[in-house]
Amino acid sequence: MSLYRYKWLGSDKQLQTGQLQASSWQDAFEQLKARDGMLVELKAVSSWRSSMMTRRSQLQGRDLLEITEQLATLLGAGQTLEWSLSTLVRQTQSRSHTLLKNLLNQIQQGESLSHALKQSGQFSTLYLAMIRAGESSGTLADVFKQLAVYLEKRQKLRSKLINALIYPAFLMVGVFGSILLLIAYVVPQFVPIFIDLNVPLPFVTRVLMHLGSWLNQYGLIALALVMGIFLVSSAWLRQDAARLWADRQLLRIKGVGSLIYQIDTSRFCQTLGTLLEHQVALLPAMAIAREVCLNRAFKHQINQAQDAVKNGVRLTAALTQSVTMPALALRMIEVGERSGEQAAMLLKASDIFDERITQTFERMLTLLVPILTVVMAVLVAVIMLAIMLPLMSLTNHI
Repeated sequence: MSLYRYKWLGSDKQLQTGQLQASSWQDAFEQLKARDGMLVELKAVSSWRSSMMTRRSQLQGRDLLEITEQLATLLGAGQTLEWSLSTLVRQTQSRSHTLLKNLLNQIQQGESLSHALKQSGQFSTLYLAMIRAGESSGTLADVFKQLAVYLEKRQKLRSKLINALIYPAFLMVGVFGSILLLIAYVVPQFVPIFIDLNVPLPFVTRVLMHLGSWLNQYGLIALALVMGIFLVSSAWLRQDAARLWADRQLLRIKGVGSLIYQIDTSRFCQTLGTLLEHQVALLPAMAIAREVCLNRAFKHQINQAQDAVKNGVRLTAALTQSVTMPALALRMIEVGERSGEQAAMLLKASDIFDERITQTFERMLTLLVPILTVVMAVLVAVIMLAIMLPLMSLTNHI
């Protein structure tokens, strides 16, 4: 599927802009042709920009959560979908106003909500699958409530981690910025004085002197080199094979690999459980849940398990054979499979691992602050020692 950007003059003579995903230009044109109005512009976005823009254009965070919560409330109160969307259009003044207006126009033209959401190109595969399930079962209001709970949970976890990282991030910038300033500027101010007075320089002073001199001469070149390596590495990691290899190496790192497995296990279980709870078939639910995972190597394992399920293997057996997943998650999935409460047990497993992940990050951040403080104290002490030792030697010679 490729991403296409379009401009469409609607029947109300207002210009609409947006993006949609389609297999070809003709497919994109056929999707737009179903609307009332006239096509003004339709062009494909290049492949790498397509993936970047798809991620950027999708509604994220508070905007998506607010729209979902409001629709859940209005539909739950017995209002029609068209009336609910028109209410949101009148009340919303944020950047999602145009999106809601386009959705309302398509609903008024007889399109289904899931089709309108898909054409906008701003909603995830999980969101679209849930809406389709709600439309087919007549439980759209319940689906929006479930989506609101799902999104709020993810938003709270994300906000909690970001807030916890703010102080350590500022501390790290302060630590390394201060050290670089001392080495590159402060220490070199004293060195000429010591040399003019023929003061013998200790080893630590000579090391810092050469390091400061090197930073003054080649610091910008080194920074440019690091940025170049970063850009080349980023471009290399955009390739599927390279990203898969890198993600496999991450999973092999002790501690880091275990944390990644817990994060992706939680995301997989919560997404799969949510979809199964709304009567989405297992195979398409697994395909959607796989895309929610972050690590490509883990996704590859889920894909192998999906193939096994397609060949008649039970879910627990397929996951056990193909996926490196925490034993607790596998046991809970097996219990759910045997008891007929598969969706509930998947969601419960996700809750458990979300709690574990939060506790792990909190412990890491709790340790990070004192570690950074000790590192800064030691480095500052070394720098001060490099300055004080020659001064003490000068005093002894007077």
